[in-house]
Amino acid sequence: MTLKSKMIATISAFCLVLAMLIIGVWAAQTVKIEMGGSLTFKADDVNVRIEGLVEGAETNPNLTTLNYSAETKPTEEELATWQNNSLTFGRTDESVNDIVITIEITNLSKENAVNIKVKDTIGSSVNVTKTVERDGELYNLGETFPLTTSTTDTESSTTFTITFSVTDKTQSVSGVKYGYIIDLSDESYVAPVQSTNESLGDVSYSGSFTQGQSVTLRANFVGPDAEFLGWAKDSANGELVSDAIEYTFTYNESSGKTYYAIFQELGAMNLSYTINEDGLTATVGGSPVGEVIIASYIYDNNVQYQVTKMGHFNDYLTDFTGISIPHTIKEIGGWTFYNSGLTSLFIPNSVEKIGESILTGSMAQYVTHLEVEEGNDFYYSVNNKCIIEKETKTLLLACGDFEIPDDGSVTQIAAYAYLGNVSRESLEIPSSITKIGDSACNSFKNLREVTIYATTPPSLGDRSFSNNVPTIKVPQGCVEVYEQAAGWSSFAGKFVEM
Repeated sequence: MTLKSKMIATISAFCLVLAMLIIGVWAAQTVKIEMGGSLTFKADDVNVRIEGLVEGAETNPNLTTLNYSAETKPTEEELATWQNNSLTFGRTDESVNDIVITIEITNLSKENAVNIKVKDTIGSSVNVTKTVERDGELYNLGETFPLTTSTTDTESSTTFTITFSVTDKTQSVSGVKYGYIIDLSDESYVAPVQSTNESLGDVSYSGSFTQGQSVTLRANFVGPDAEFLGWAKDSANGELVSDAIEYTFTYNESSGKTYYAIFQELGAMNLSYTINEDGLTATVGGSPVGEVIIASYIYDNNVQYQVTKMGHFNDYLTDFTGISIPHTIKEIGGWTFYNSGLTSLFIPNSVEKIGESILTGSMAQYVTHLEVEEGNDFYYSVNNKCIIEKETKTLLLACGDFEIPDDGSVTQIAAYAYLGNVSRESLEIPSSITKIGDSACNSFKNLREVTIYATTPPSLGDRSFSNNVPTIKVPQGCVEVYEQAAGWSSFAGKFVEM
């Protein structure tokens, strides 16, 4: 080989080595990762427009705008643009950008709202972090979140970003396929918060329907002569979970997927509402029929009023069989449920004042359940059979089979307290009782015996017992005392010693 040939060979070998080094350096500074994206729809119930924008990729595919509905579906070519595109991390220098995919979804009618789930098909061979962000909130890939951001919009929309970030900017990778899936088929559902009557009121919410997150629901009156009954979950006919216009709770496994604000027109349950003198609150009355729900708030002439008092309902409403009292009620007036068809009554812990004889009349003998909600500062119940006023130790109401405790917790029996029991034949009055009101025990038509343990006759009202009671037992040596006591003397000849 000539010297010239040797020099050419040496130079060629040097160039080859240099080229290999350059290629190695380039490879060490470049990350080649292909990205693939796809969309999944639930057939026939999605009306949506989807747009995509990619930033930071070496090659930016054309993410064509997609319009999808029952009538108009994307062509195979349009879907292929999304599903077969290839996004590449990397540059030929030391700078390796993150890839940010921004997805905007609009024109989704709220009746056909869907959840969104962003999945990924990325393997574990390359250290890449993935985040999904919407409206400042981060979600995990694969986590479902609702598309709707405001149920008052005629059309719902949202924008979210998917960020793929290579942790090690110096790694050399080629041919690893990464992907994302925008899945609109995960679960079709109605908007998470709804109004049962949008002509009377609408709804809004803040927070996130995400495990452990706080959500605040708010009902807003928009129509005249409206009443707000409360919030029900999963069914508009379900049990109310709150009667507050603004309801805040922490979302968890037992929470509902949908919450309904229950609005109805004033008087829909044969109820009437009167604005109180304070100009801020209202009293409910009327002629209720069936099972009724008292409104927490009413809306009249563009002014909202809180319902705080129950007045006297019309008499002899035997078709009035059930009532739900909201936590805005502070007072229940006297004779409210006279001769109604109620068989049970629940007093919320908001009630501070209960009037005389709220539940009496010939139908009262069928009442079997009287309950005061725990936490009431003024009243309590025993075995769901009575209502007792704490401060005065007065038995206000009692089912016909209720036995008065002998521990001193009751010292007075209010007028018309016992609601009657046609089968009851005996009644015991503990020694702690000092006062028995008018007609307190007069509803027992078949009593054969009354036993009174007090040596000093309690103060007795008018017609406290039926004159048909044949025997009244009193402590030894007290017969004459009772026969001479005011009110008791009318039962002379019926007293016997124990």
